[in-house]
Amino acid sequence: MLRGWLPLTLVAFLWFLIAVCGVLEAGRNRNLSEQHQTVAQLEREAWTGQPDRNPHRATHFGQFAFRPPAPLGPFERGIHPYAGSGVYLESHVRHEPVLAPYLGTPPSSRMGFFDINAILNLILPLALAFLGARRIPYEARSGLLRILESEGASRSAILVGKTLGLWGVAFFCFDLPLFLIGVGWFSWFLPAMIPHLFFLLVVCALYHLTISAVIIGVSSYGRSEQGSVALTLGVLLGLNLFLPKALPPLSELLVQENGVGELRRNLYTMLSQAPDGHRPGGAEFEKIKESLLNQYGAKALEELPINYEGVILQVAEEKSSAIFQQVFRDQWDRFLRQEALTLALGAIAPALTQRVLAMHFSQTHLRDQIHFEDRVEKHRSDFVRELNQMVTAIPHKERKTKKLPSSTWEQIPSFRFESLSFLSALRNAYLPFLIAALQCFLALRFVARRRLPG
Repeated sequence: MLRGWLPLTLVAFLWFLIAVCGVLEAGRNRNLSEQHQTVAQLEREAWTGQPDRNPHRATHFGQFAFRPPAPLGPFERGIHPYAGSGVYLESHVRHEPVLAPYLGTPPSSRMGFFDINAILNLILPLALAFLGARRIPYEARSGLLRILESEGASRSAILVGKTLGLWGVAFFCFDLPLFLIGVGWFSWFLPAMIPHLFFLLVVCALYHLTISAVIIGVSSYGRSEQGSVALTLGVLLGLNLFLPKALPPLSELLVQENGVGELRRNLYTMLSQAPDGHRPGGAEFEKIKESLLNQYGAKALEELPINYEGVILQVAEEKSSAIFQQVFRDQWDRFLRQEALTLALGAIAPALTQRVLAMHFSQTHLRDQIHFEDRVEKHRSDFVRELNQMVTAIPHKERKTKKLPSSTWEQIPSFRFESLSFLSALRNAYLPFLIAALQCFLALRFVARRRLPG
């Protein structure tokens, strides 16, 4: 299939595209990482440089949290260019992520976001169609099929053999070399990514085997070389372009998420019904007040050795954090159900399944964004709780005048992000992986059972 200058030129051109995409996306990743490191250092200096003040003032001074770019983002960018990578953290409020990389690029270059997996997912199957779709009609017309049959080869075996030959072009010319290049790079800088690379190799190899079977099987219905190529390209465009674009909006109609306005309205409605740490009224706070007075044998708040306001601030913080978690978790669950429905509806679209799997193992999936926001919220809750405990430790009568020294703020760490582990990615990807394996099995079965006329 690679005999002649045209197929080799096609392979060389695809490698040129891969190299350009890899360099551009790696450069974007490096620039974004450097920006985050610079801003994170400035943010830390600002945090530790606070003057002597009440700890609750420090909770409103706040911190920033950043999600570093995914190391395998140049392979499959996933949702990360469109999802916020920075979050401002303070008490009482859970801010949404901002600083999406997509919005930080000039408008003229936003259409230029293109990753390596897009070539393997969309362009390479079209190249395989030009290489393999004309083989069966050509060999049937030229009499080669009858010669092979006279040597004892069945026509189904011939189809399976051509499927494996076409898959070999994708695997040995693209999948395996990319894996070896990635292993060589990450073994020096980030060995923890090698298991992710291996499963990306498995995912791409499985996908290209499925596509090769589809190309050979569909092209066998054509009566001429031109007709086989046209039929195969039409099927590939439907499976790899139309369905992946049409099914997500359909899933969004069937499983609707809350819009930004509706989400915030629900959130503010629930927060308005929760206790407010700055307004110590209500039955719940009165019970806490009476409990503290009885515990310390005091008759008034001014006699307490601790600050009653610090206690209710933490109680209100825990209530509001639970509300934030409930509202955002509901929204994320809706997104995940949309994806599951899209995968189910697109079970005949191998490109859709392959891209979801590539996002999982490239750490650019929605679950990776959810993990980032969960870790950010945990850090916010932890540092606000620690500062509220400092507020509580101040005697109640000194609550308005007592200030802690500026060295106190160095005890509060900044946010440090740890991405999802490989086992977590493997566990999250089991459903699309099963779908991809089933697609490959059915495609190979279709080719193996195909009976050519004549």
